[in-house]
Amino acid sequence: MEYIVPDTDGAPYLTHACEMLFDGPTRLMGNVTSASLVHQAWHRHLLAGGQAIAAELQRRWYREYFGIDAVARADGEVFMLDLNARRTGSTHLHDFGLQFFGPEYLTSWTVGNFDFPGLPEGLTVKEVVSLLGPLVRSPLHARSGVVPCELSGLAKGRLGTVIYASSMAEFHHLVRQVHERIQQG
Repeated sequence: MEYIVPDTDGAPYLTHACEMLFDGPTRLMGNVTSASLVHQAWHRHLLAGGQAIAAELQRRWYREYFGIDAVARADGEVFMLDLNARRTGSTHLHDFGLQFFGPEYLTSWTVGNFDFPGLPEGLTVKEVVSLLGPLVRSPLHARSGVVPCELSGLAKGRLGTVIYASSMAEFHHLVRQVHERIQQG
């Protein structure tokens, strides 16, 4: 979860919650934020704990962003791992949602980033766009799509993307489609 503690006397507030996406126990592949996360058993517990931490940070004169990383059990019990006193790895997803879909984007959009290793090393951006074909779409003109965005890894065969969709299920469907295109490539 990411919060902002404002410079004014206003109350700290949640910007977004996200779920970290792993491939195996230690390989982080991305993050995703979606309105559906509020229905997860952990959400209300982490939100309440985060609000308490935000209020205490504000009392101690901290201002700006901070994020909380945590793990949760299926029953919703939350275990805080760390607090990052800065913009976090998912901040750009929130910025993307705000920019393209407006301040209420989390009522109807899912936005995530996902890294795809396993491409041939040294692909060009043009080759990546060709490989992904119709999955690459502008958020200004489509309800879902893949946006290649972190291209520095192409030399080593890794592509970073932002994926936007109308639901968590559609987000994961697009992730599978990108994997399939990479494997067929």
